[in-house]
Amino acid sequence: EDFEPITEFEKKIRPHLSDAADLSSNSSMNPNCTTLGLIRTSLMNKERSWHGENRYLLFLTENYAALHILHHYLTDALKCVSISGKATHEKILEPFVLFGSSFPKDKEYTQVCRNINQIKICMETGRTVILLNLENLYESLYDVLNQYYIVHGENRYVDLGLQTHRVKCRVHENFKLIMIAEKKTVYSKFPIPLINRLEKHFVLASSVLTEIQKDVLKDIEEWVQMFSTVKDHNSHKSFCEAEAFIGYQRDTAAAVVFQATTLHIDHVKEHIDKEAVLKKSKHLLLQTASPDAVIRLEAVSPADFKDLEHVYTSHQYFDCLSKFLKHHISGTVDSGAMMQVTTHGHLLSSSEVEFIVTGLHTNDGHSIITSNFFLQDYDTELAFSNKIGASFEKRVGERLESLLIVQCESGHLDGDLIACARYRIIDERTKVIEKMKGVENFGKSHVLVIIHLPREAVGTPFVGFQSDPWISAHIDELRETGDDIISLFAANGKSISSLFFSASSQLLSSEEETRHHLNLCKCLHRCIQPAVCKIASAKRSRRGYEQVEILVELIPKDCPIYEIDVSAFHGILVKHIHSLLQQRDQAFPSSDKWALHEACNRNALQHGGTFRNALTRKMDDVIISVFSGVITFIDQFSNLNLIRKDGSCTSVAVFWLAVFNASDVMSFKYGTPINTSINFKDFECKLPFFWIIKEAFDTQWDTAESIVPAGGEISGVNLCDQLCSLVASTPIGQVITAFMQDSHHLYTCYVHDFLKSIHRCNYPSSETMDLEYKVISNALDTLVSSLCADQGTLMRKIAALHTVYSTYKQHITWFGHLMSCFPAILRTLDSTSSNHQGSMVLHLNALQSALKHLEPPLQEKTDEKLCNWLYLVQKCQIIIDTILSLNHHGQESSPFFIAVSRQWHRIRVLQLFVEHLVTKFKDMMPFANRLNLALRGNEPDIFSDKVIMSIKTTLDSMVSQLEKQRNANVQHIRLSCFKFFMQLITHVCFEYGTPKEDLIKNLISMVFSEKEGTQDISTRQISPYKEETHDSIPIVRSFLLQLLLDNSSSSSVLQKYINDYFVNAQKALSAEKIHDLYLLFTHCYEHTCCKTYESKQQCSVSFVEEGLKGLVHHSPHECKGISLEYLKAVAQVRFGLHLAATCLIQEAGCNEPMCILGQDNNIKDSAARLRLLAVIERICTDTTINQIDQVHATGPLMYLLRLLVRRYGMMPLRNVCKKYQWVQPPNLELTTENKEIIDEFVIYGDKYTQIQEQVSKTIYGGMVQQLAIVPKHTPCEAVYWVLAICNVSITAKVRNQQFPPDSIKLLEQTLKTFKVQFPELYELGQAMLSQPKNNPLLLLISNSSETQSILMIVIHTAVVFFAKQKMQMLEPFLAMLNDPVSLTNMYLPTMPD
Repeated sequence: EDFEPITEFEKKIRPHLSDAADLSSNSSMNPNCTTLGLIRTSLMNKERSWHGENRYLLFLTENYAALHILHHYLTDALKCVSISGKATHEKILEPFVLFGSSFPKDKEYTQVCRNINQIKICMETGRTVILLNLENLYESLYDVLNQYYIVHGENRYVDLGLQTHRVKCRVHENFKLIMIAEKKTVYSKFPIPLINRLEKHFVLASSVLTEIQKDVLKDIEEWVQMFSTVKDHNSHKSFCEAEAFIGYQRDTAAAVVFQATTLHIDHVKEHIDKEAVLKKSKHLLLQTASPDAVIRLEAVSPADFKDLEHVYTSHQYFDCLSKFLKHHISGTVDSGAMMQVTTHGHLLSSSEVEFIVTGLHTNDGHSIITSNFFLQDYDTELAFSNKIGASFEKRVGERLESLLIVQCESGHLDGDLIACARYRIIDERTKVIEKMKGVENFGKSHVLVIIHLPREAVGTPFVGFQSDPWISAHIDELRETGDDIISLFAANGKSISSLFFSASSQLLSSEEETRHHLNLCKCLHRCIQPAVCKIASAKRSRRGYEQVEILVELIPKDCPIYEIDVSAFHGILVKHIHSLLQQRDQAFPSSDKWALHEACNRNALQHGGTFRNALTRKMDDVIISVFSGVITFIDQFSNLNLIRKDGSCTSVAVFWLAVFNASDVMSFKYGTPINTSINFKDFECKLPFFWIIKEAFDTQWDTAESIVPAGGEISGVNLCDQLCSLVASTPIGQVITAFMQDSHHLYTCYVHDFLKSIHRCNYPSSETMDLEYKVISNALDTLVSSLCADQGTLMRKIAALHTVYSTYKQHITWFGHLMSCFPAILRTLDSTSSNHQGSMVLHLNALQSALKHLEPPLQEKTDEKLCNWLYLVQKCQIIIDTILSLNHHGQESSPFFIAVSRQWHRIRVLQLFVEHLVTKFKDMMPFANRLNLALRGNEPDIFSDKVIMSIKTTLDSMVSQLEKQRNANVQHIRLSCFKFFMQLITHVCFEYGTPKEDLIKNLISMVFSEKEGTQDISTRQISPYKEETHDSIPIVRSFLLQLLLDNSSSSSVLQKYINDYFVNAQKALSAEKIHDLYLLFTHCYEHTCCKTYESKQQCSVSFVEEGLKGLVHHSPHECKGISLEYLKAVAQVRFGLHLAATCLIQEAGCNEPMCILGQDNNIKDSAARLRLLAVIERICTDTTINQIDQVHATGPLMYLLRLLVRRYGMMPLRNVCKKYQWVQPPNLELTTENKEIIDEFVIYGDKYTQIQEQVSKTIYGGMVQQLAIVPKHTPCEAVYWVLAICNVSITAKVRNQQFPPDSIKLLEQTLKTFKVQFPELYELGQAMLSQPKNNPLLLLISNSSETQSILMIVIHTAVVFFAKQKMQMLEPFLAMLNDPVSLTNMYLPTMPD
């Protein structure tokens, strides 16, 4: 165990080495075998070397990382080399580094000659040459690398090859050649003989480190690894070392440690301060770190982050390039600083370089002369060397301190070019310095190489850290920040809103704190265009340009951060934006971590380029989102135009700012969508923020109406007072009340905006639109003045406007519709009075003028004008009818209103006459004129019996006259006159109110009359002819009855005549026909119920309850006969049952397609459905009106069941019965399904039924030798047979039965009858005849009636298509099934546009 092999080996061999040196020291007999020792030994010449001259060296490395380390040791090693051993420390030349040019045009023969000449000079002077990136040159050095020298005297010579030429060159004894190459390049490109000629060493930066340095390296690598433990928030992939330290490679850490050691080594004691080296190594690496990586460190180690943040921000000056240059240039004491800076931002322009340099000065206050070059501007190394060499010589010769800036784009693609340029800069700078040695006060030469690297450059061989003499650093963004650009570390740990200074913020005391505030006004100016682009304004594409112009004008670009005018637009805008940003920060708990979040977002960093740009983009996105919302709100109706500096009214602009400055009025809420709903096409408003004022009044309107005491007519003055007091308490009301300037002008502006926002005008000419608004405005102004009295404040006027408009809203709306038909009338209305005795008559004046244009052109002989007149009357009919039906506030009884109404009624009668007679038959125009003259005299009341009878007489005489003239069309004319008369009664007499009693009596007398000499009642049809005969058999018609019932709700007089009608009808009909009378009355009542429901769109439960009470109180048993009230109750209950059927299906959750088709009355309110069903349940469970036993099955319940089955089928009925037990009758079981199949094909009638019975007997009836029905060769016959077979197959599948083989053969023989003419039907029938158990067509069928019905529908559709393929009507549907591509450009009637 105590055996020491080395000690024992020394004891054995020492006696034999008596002349040898001490083995304990590094001597020629005991060489140093470390990496550095081998390098030094390899560089000795044959005089010093114990074993002779060595081969030239080949150092294999990675990314040329070992070059600077080798260069450092080579200098020390070469100093120990002497010539002839006479001197041990003779001064020699520094090694010359020849880096192969990577300039674009340096691959030619001329550059090879130039490089050979450089090597030749070094060989002759004894200068060691280091070759890199010169693969195309090694063939010319064949003899040199082989050390194939020719000795002549005391000198050595060797041949240098230049293609076919050979050149002799003297080789100095101290000359050494060293090749440094990438390991991958040597393995892949170097020829084997070349590799064999050289002494090879694999050198990395870590291979020359001492043990202490390796310990430091281990700590540094662990520290670097800490930066790569942070994960991207999106991809959850960790950031790599190269993303944290720009240009980081595998041996970068070792190179950093080596560099730090040279700065902190005690050369006397050869002692290394480990802690100092570790700290310095971190600081050197931190120089190449990206700021986002430093921020990310907070997520891993907050303690380390605080220390490094302080160093990074306070001592390394990497916020911008100007601070970095000031620090390093002023701190340089030797010949100048050499700096390499990488950046993710854009390179500097010439003007930006000049701006940066203006802040640079020498220690004695002089300016620094700057030269700026772009590396890619040079095609050859010679041109680049000459340019920078001349620059160095000129500045140094003039004894001026200079700065050479070389910029390179896409450094990750031009790594070799940058390395070549770097060595050329060193060479040219060294030449100039050597020349100026001994000269006092010669100017320093500073060098700055700026390399742009995109973030995608991670993973490339670019080396970011360069050792002495270079100062390596990474400056993410070269340019200095302003007060609108975020400072990198100022954003960390702060929310976005806290970065900005607003007028409401307190001024900070120290300059250090105020330095971190941003100018929100400048940020808003920068965000104007993207904020406007964010606004969706497809219909207002031009408005975006206008918004940008206005905002650029209103928001100053260079507003001082602490001198914002809080009363100006931009100051108020800053206040609102800052408030929204604060609300956003409060909505997100970790809003102060947004900078860290962006640093951990790889996508955001790549899109932004620099970290500062990524933060700025994020901050701008947040600002833009709230800024665009504010713009959207404040620029509704082009509101921003009112605040423009050019030509804006002073009072309007002041009011604009007063409203905008009211925080309670604006009250922007973050996350709440801006409500910009506009009823009509957008327009330019005249009053700022009028929609806020309008909304305030609209909101308080219902409250104001409820406060006004009930009883009597509501006073407009009281309503106006209440509205004023309510709105005055709102924020906008307080602004309006406090604003006293130019109230009349502001009110006029509000009227303009108010009308345009709620009243729609559709005219091609804007002039006509403005004229209509002017007419309406004038009509409103008069009424508003009467309400305002002496109180002419803006608040009072606006309240009065809302009060007046609410009263006459319908009048103004329908006035606008009427004017759209007659725009020319507006010019006449502009000069007439629109009000009469405190009421608006504008619509009536317009109607009077319109009726003049609607006078029939009965004197015209052209049909075109008459047709145009009919079209115009039909177009205006609804408008005029509605105007006449409005509440005219006491004007209904005025002669003016009566005259206008009767004039319109006359035109309607003439319209019907022209439609039915004049446009269809010739020579009818004289009769139309006669009718017009009869109706025109004093505009008689069309509802009177006298007028109707006169029309009746006119028609009768006209037909009689035509009959005497033997007119060929007299029968057609007679029929048209009858239709005209019926339309007259329906759409004129009963449409405009209740007719006069004498007219109703006359109409009933037309229907019912007593036979002469008897008291019997006879019936006849309503007719304008005297000779209309009585019915031979009494018939009760529903025409007049339905009219009376439809109008009975609005007139109690009609109830009496309905009773008379019912009594006369009972007398006229026999006992056998009386049931039809009751059914007729019931149907008419039910039709009236449906019309009432459709008009009101609501289900009145009380209406159905009233019917239930009527069934009980007016039952035939109680009243000894069926009364009119009983029939009305039956109709009400029937109508309720129809609604209940739909509600039951909805509540049962039936989703079958059949159910959807049956939903004709959909009650959306679930509470209303439940109330209705509760009433229907009482009706259906009432035993007094329901009789269900073995003999009888009558009553509302059975009616409901039949209704459900007829509409929806059995399956939905079963679902309803499962949920609602009261629907199922006591003696019926509807919830349990049976296996009986409902044959859906029986709709084809008896012929199908006979064939179906024959098929069933063949399958289930035993041995059938021959069919009783012989099939015919017709399409219908084929359809019947195939459908019958399908029905039997479905039934067998459900019952799990099998077909007898003999029966199948007999049916197959029958199907062969249709094989030639209908092959598809034959194949379908054959498929259905296979055993149901294994039939693929029946695999999905189940016991559910739903699937059975669906399958039958599908089969029926297929059978019809197969049988009727040649039918033209079915061609689109067949194409839809077989070739849908052919329908690409076809539009079927059921398709939407």
